[in-house]
Amino acid sequence: MSAKFQILLPVDFPCTSNSDIVSKVPRELAIVLSDGSLSATLAATLAQQKYRLVLARIVMGDLKRARSADAFDRQVVHFKPYRHHTLSVETPKKQGGRDAAHMIDPRAHDDLGHRLTTLLPVMAIGFQLAAHYEANSVHIGLRVGRDSADLARASEHVQIWNELVQMTCGRPTIELIAPVLELERWQVVDLGFQAEAPMALSWDCDTDQPEPCGTCGGCREREQAFLRSARADPTRVAAAPVTSATSR
Repeated sequence: MSAKFQILLPVDFPCTSNSDIVSKVPRELAIVLSDGSLSATLAATLAQQKYRLVLARIVMGDLKRARSADAFDRQVVHFKPYRHHTLSVETPKKQGGRDAAHMIDPRAHDDLGHRLTTLLPVMAIGFQLAAHYEANSVHIGLRVGRDSADLARASEHVQIWNELVQMTCGRPTIELIAPVLELERWQVVDLGFQAEAPMALSWDCDTDQPEPCGTCGGCREREQAFLRSARADPTRVAAAPVTSATSR
């Protein structure tokens, strides 16, 4: 049986030209693919310095996590994008009926090949949105750090996507941009503070608990990033209880 990929678009996602609407926008549009993470939040902040945003959250399989959705919704309020979408991608089932998206080990954050494979339908949707809105760029918070081998692979991956879309799809003006690709995690934090990114609205926990669990791969990486940058995580500061002077 062949696996099927199905992209579920919202009912208000027309297939007709949108040039009459885009012409009224004072700044060029950019598509930002956001999962609510720290890296994606910084990518959106940097993109907004030059472009008017179309924010898109891609839901893989049936992993419709409420906390990630909440982070995205709060970022929509903050960035005030031209448009925003939550789109679903139906992924093939593994043996036993488990969705492929469920097979992601939260500890395997450095498996670059797996990460890039998982992002294939996400980036494809990004280019589809760019063509629809006549945007010139697609921004993604992909980050691999300064490891020479991984950085070379990821950079080539981005370049191949650009050549594929620009040369074979007849979209020479659309470019995939990964602004934090070569940054280390602590550098994302530093640049986030410099750019005044809304890091308190980001979510990196691999669970769907009300508060970050502190033990998963996403939480550990985030904690180490803030520790190395010698800065306080605004999500932790916001969650910390306030002790009054009279109660001491």
